[in-house]
Amino acid sequence: MATAPSARHRRSFSGTVGEALDGPRSRMELSRSEYERVCHSSISNTSADHGLLIPNGSYALTANNCIQCKCSANTYQLDCTPVQGNRSCPAVPPCTGGLKLGEMNRTGCGSMCAYSGYTNGASLSIQTTLVSNQTACQKGGARRLEFSGSAWTMSVICFHMVLILIWSL
Repeated sequence: MATAPSARHRRSFSGTVGEALDGPRSRMELSRSEYERVCHSSISNTSADHGLLIPNGSYALTANNCIQCKCSANTYQLDCTPVQGNRSCPAVPPCTGGLKLGEMNRTGCGSMCAYSGYTNGASLSIQTTLVSNQTACQKGGARRLEFSGSAWTMSVICFHMVLILIWSL
């Protein structure tokens, strides 16, 4: 089985992608359509893996194979979780509010504990940050707009029904 290239090889538009969910992929350049469908990330510019791009339906291992990040069309936000069973990996710190990496809360638009990078000085250190779930915000806004549009339509219909009833008397 081929191993995934290291994260530094998947950093830019002309970089390679990681292993696909359906198995290892050979090194390849991102096409323009893949580049337009990469997930947004919260990886810091100071992280060793900043610029990591993962197309929809793919995943990559980063932070010395301690973090697995995948991209899904549901959110187009990088979804990262700690790799289980790797004893050489440090503990991943929780985000503000006690959320663990990859967990979401449901208040407001929803927040997610996101991977924000790593440093590899004397020892490996993994960082996390709390980010708002942009997809949930957009969908919630769309639902509110849809509801207000349907309420407006219903009001207009009711108004016309009242006019018809009054006219027929």
